[in-house]
Amino acid sequence: MAEKFIQITIQTIKDKQVFKFNDNSHYKKDFYYCMRKGIFIEFSIRNKIYLINPANIIWIEISEEQGD
Repeated sequence: MAEKFIQITIQTIKDKQVFKFNDNSHYKKDFYYCMRKGIFIEFSIRNKIYLINPANIIWIEISEEQGD
């Protein structure tokens, strides 16, 4: 069965960032929790830390796609 991926594109005041992760990843749950609380969102993907302030977010696009 193909794996499902979630891609989140975040356009902030300064730049656009794209995050892609497995649908059953805890990042998805963390993301929604942080957005509701209005606190900084921190991702650690492949040893790189991403920190986003929700106050700077202009728009968010969330899409799902099937892996190979």
